[in-house]
Amino acid sequence: EREREREKMRRRVGRHGVVEEHDTSALFSIFPGVEGYFQSLLMPILVAPVMVLLRVIRTLQVWFDRGVGYIFSQPAAPPDPWPTPVQHTRKLKTRDGLEIAYTIMAPGRGKRVVVFAKGLGMTSTNHSLILPIVHALGTSDYQYITWEYRGLFSSDTPTRRRRLAIPEHVEDLVEILKAEGLKQIHFCFGHSMGVAVTLELAVLYPERISGGIVCLNGTHGQIFQSAFQPFIRLPFFNRFMCNLLEYMICNPNVVRSMCTAMKRAYYYPVVLYTHFFGSQLLKAKIGEDYFWDFLEDYIGGICASERHMVNFLRLFQELDAHSVYHLLHCIEHPTLVISGLFDALTPAYMGMEIANRVPNARHVMAVFSSHCSVLEAPELVMDAVQKFAEAVDQRREAGEVRLKHQ
Repeated sequence: EREREREKMRRRVGRHGVVEEHDTSALFSIFPGVEGYFQSLLMPILVAPVMVLLRVIRTLQVWFDRGVGYIFSQPAAPPDPWPTPVQHTRKLKTRDGLEIAYTIMAPGRGKRVVVFAKGLGMTSTNHSLILPIVHALGTSDYQYITWEYRGLFSSDTPTRRRRLAIPEHVEDLVEILKAEGLKQIHFCFGHSMGVAVTLELAVLYPERISGGIVCLNGTHGQIFQSAFQPFIRLPFFNRFMCNLLEYMICNPNVVRSMCTAMKRAYYYPVVLYTHFFGSQLLKAKIGEDYFWDFLEDYIGGICASERHMVNFLRLFQELDAHSVYHLLHCIEHPTLVISGLFDALTPAYMGMEIANRVPNARHVMAVFSSHCSVLEAPELVMDAVQKFAEAVDQRREAGEVRLKHQ
């Protein structure tokens, strides 16, 4: 039986060694029947140790802070959802003829502008990562702008792949600001891929930022030099990831199968983790299943169409090709860098490198969080953002923050 399966696989493999797109089971045909088990058994086995480790660490923290009894009798916070800010979704035709979708939250004349560069794969309707920031700064003095990156969701895809590069997204943002009649923004927040966009904006258009920048769980570039290497860089791993991405781009059906497997694998660990160790603040303000709702929208958005999946992977390639490491020392803006100790995608030492290279940077470590510190440690992040915004405003009023371009 195994020999027959191997022969079938050899026939399916094309001339260049690439499995045909319609054959999603070829990856597992060496081991007959593994595909079903992979989705229902192997993925949970891989994910479970990480989740267990996080739970154990979080449990120890709660023990030390509040006592053992609190674990089994933590009171549920009364529901008191945050009011949803007024939102306007618009489209802009860019210099190369593409339509870019963007959203303005809490618009108003005279308000200072905060731009939020979302992580890769975040839809315009997924505001889970933005709401804690919005309510940390408030809506009386600030309006917020975010947009969908070219190639994803409601934004058009360029005909040339190179037009997906990080500087192109910065140019899209600048055109959005021009269309809205805005010369400057006060703060620029970036999460994950948005950190690369934010740092590129600070390098290309420093005069556009009057206040400071905030980097949430991100890196300065060449993401596969550190991705999935949380404590030490591994030799040749980046080349392996590049080859894997190329294979996945040629076989989007494999990606779709992986998305289905991830949904099944992550549901129970995420729901249990949120129930026992989730933020009581976000449970009350966003909902009991806030973390799973975020992940479901994220994975569902990526897998909504083949165009989204392919461009999602191509943007990963652009993230790996991009770097501002050699220019970080030129960034003069006050900078807040927040990292998660258990972040496997953009390890904490990448945030430390940014903070060490940027002259006016402060680094905050969210010890019990991973790649979504805003959702895993919202109290710490909101407090750090509030203090950072107050410090920047005080220094500017005192004339202590003077940038060369101003």
